[in-house]
Amino acid sequence: MNEVLQTQILVQGMCCSKEAALIHTILGDVPGIASVKVNVVSRKAIVRHDPSRISVEAVVEKLNEAKLGATVQESGVAAEKVRFSLSPWAIALFAAECIAFLVAVAGFAKGWAPAKWVALGTAIVASYSLVRGAAIALVRRCTIDMNVLMLISVGGAAGYGFYVPRDAAKSWIDAALVVVLFNASEHIAAYASVAVSNALSDALSTAPSTATSRWGWSSRCGRGTACRLTASWSRGAPSSMRAR
Repeated sequence: MNEVLQTQILVQGMCCSKEAALIHTILGDVPGIASVKVNVVSRKAIVRHDPSRISVEAVVEKLNEAKLGATVQESGVAAEKVRFSLSPWAIALFAAECIAFLVAVAGFAKGWAPAKWVALGTAIVASYSLVRGAAIALVRRCTIDMNVLMLISVGGAAGYGFYVPRDAAKSWIDAALVVVLFNASEHIAAYASVAVSNALSDALSTAPSTATSRWGWSSRCGRGTACRLTASWSRGAPSSMRAR
């Protein structure tokens, strides 16, 4: 590879780990792309690529073919690790969801009548990410994903509470629990994705630039990329593989 360019792309259509996997699938085997890192929470993808083989516009176009709503944020040469981060608004909202859910459970245990309404309000407010993800899946990609299924589940639990008022408290607490746990799992999955991506990038960066097999087959590859064997015979090659 020649000079490697790092491009940061905002992917508006990314709302969960499924879209992150889709981005890796789309860009993973494209010639000229050295690595792809994805941060689900910030909806960003950092792509390291050879601009002489694939341009920034071509990378964005490939993502938008899958209706991911990709736009370039910044492009440069410096390579930095992807950092897991949550906006203050996201942290405050998730903390409020957890507190409200605990209040609803404690209130229900003590026979506090308004507890069921607290649970219903928690389920509705905490479903913001589900509604957004479901809308993107249904409108932009015309598909049914986990967000759609979870939204149906939560909506069914909330609707059952109205249909059978005597079970409203339990049903709405169940709905709130499902949403809060789903949001927590999304944050954990995003953190794990960033950690694994950085670990793999560090491992690939230690790959040798040249390797010679015991039969003399020589391989030269760019840093951080998979090596490809070339049919060049090296006379006097050692009997065991060496890398330098």
